[in-house]
Amino acid sequence: MLYPVKKYVFTGQGHLFTIPAATPVAVSSLIESAFVLSWGDYESCLNRVRTCLELILDGLHIKRFTVKNGRRERLSLYARIKLAQVKAPSTEPFLMAVRHLGNAGSHSGGLTREDAFDALDLLEAIVITRYGNQKIVNRLAQKIEKNKGPLKRKTK
Repeated sequence: MLYPVKKYVFTGQGHLFTIPAATPVAVSSLIESAFVLSWGDYESCLNRVRTCLELILDGLHIKRFTVKNGRRERLSLYARIKLAQVKAPSTEPFLMAVRHLGNAGSHSGGLTREDAFDALDLLEAIVITRYGNQKIVNRLAQKIEKNKGPLKRKTK
């Protein structure tokens, strides 16, 4: 394992979602709730994932409000994601995709379990990038690249 793990959660596709130990409690609780809901209440699952996205942006200190004409106005999730590009450029496509799925959970019916699992897969990429130890992963990739293949390991 590359970084400390808080919890493992299995999706219906047999996929293991690893919640890094550095993940805030509020975010990990929403992830667990989304997993439970992914088995039947797809709209609510996608709403939980969207809320998770908002909390992750809060953790990046992306502002929620702006002042226009002397009035405080709430920023849309789209606007917040665009602001997040500066702090987390590699996750922007994932953030936008999750936003679209979250919107579908709020505004349309006909969603499937696959839609819920797609959102959870994207959320996993965001969570691992944000709360996993990216330095460790980057260092590992550099070592493998330098070695041009698998690392030589000592056998016990």
